[in-house]
Amino acid sequence: MRTLNIIHLGPGRVGKTFLDQLTTNKVKIEKQYNIRLKILAVFDSKSNDITVKERITAAPLPLVFIDTTASDKTTTAIGKALRKGGFVVMSNKKPLASNQKTFDSLFRYRNKLFFETTVGAGLPIINTIRELIESGDEILEIQGCFSGTLGYIFSLLQKGRKFSQAVFEAKEKGFTEPDPRDDLSGLDVARKALILARLIDSKISLEDIKITPLFPQKLSNLSVNDFMKKITLLDKKYNKMMNRSKKNKKTLRFVAKVNKRSCSVGLTEADLESDVGQLDGPDNIAVIKTKNYSKNPLVIKGPGAGPQVTAGGIFGDLLRVIKIVSL
Repeated sequence: MRTLNIIHLGPGRVGKTFLDQLTTNKVKIEKQYNIRLKILAVFDSKSNDITVKERITAAPLPLVFIDTTASDKTTTAIGKALRKGGFVVMSNKKPLASNQKTFDSLFRYRNKLFFETTVGAGLPIINTIRELIESGDEILEIQGCFSGTLGYIFSLLQKGRKFSQAVFEAKEKGFTEPDPRDDLSGLDVARKALILARLIDSKISLEDIKITPLFPQKLSNLSVNDFMKKITLLDKKYNKMMNRSKKNKKTLRFVAKVNKRSCSVGLTEADLESDVGQLDGPDNIAVIKTKNYSKNPLVIKGPGAGPQVTAGGIFGDLLRVIKIVSL
């Protein structure tokens, strides 16, 4: 019986949920795949980088390093695990959305790098695109909504809620980051769009993507509490925009559009009858147009926010590693 050694970085809200899922299913998986799952270490995002790297160095193979942080400082540890011959499962977008050189240095180990949950939480968007490309298909365009938070906010706006009320409700349900501006800035969606663009071999950087935040610059430097008080100032603007869209039988959605030539992220009017326009609540959607799926694009739709579905996606990537190791 082989032993798969696990090092986990980032036991936050998603990370703890993943560990709970692993604990619940561990015995069943070990029996099904005739493998032993051994957690060697769990580090939080504040752990000393040298300590993490030393633990990776000392760990026996086969090894899987799991990064569920939101840190931009885990690239070295990820690279070390891959160069050692280990696998990496990550929900952390930042290493793959940094400069092109860093992305290339990690993606050269693509057969041992799993990052489904960097886009669309638990939805099979990344693996579908990778499999389409590997099968010889050509991705022409990817369009979609990749923020469950923003999807939820604009669904409430469509139902008549004020913008400030929608943001408050999303924050109370845990859909937003502790500072909702991290979602409202559009930067998180831009990182996801960049990862998709790089998957289809587009050589662009985050700076190449035009991002228009959903709040004015003057609200950027306020404390979170003060910002939450001030967003009522935006109610009139978004109410007017949504009413105008409704008159045209459209609605507002925060959409990413990706192809090999360009990448854009921003608030868009979508036809109410379209796949994007019918999106509801925190669901995500990817509309993938390829050479083989040109007239009728491939649509992937489902829950795109929350620790349970994200942790489930991480667990799914871990199962892919387990299947490889158990062969």
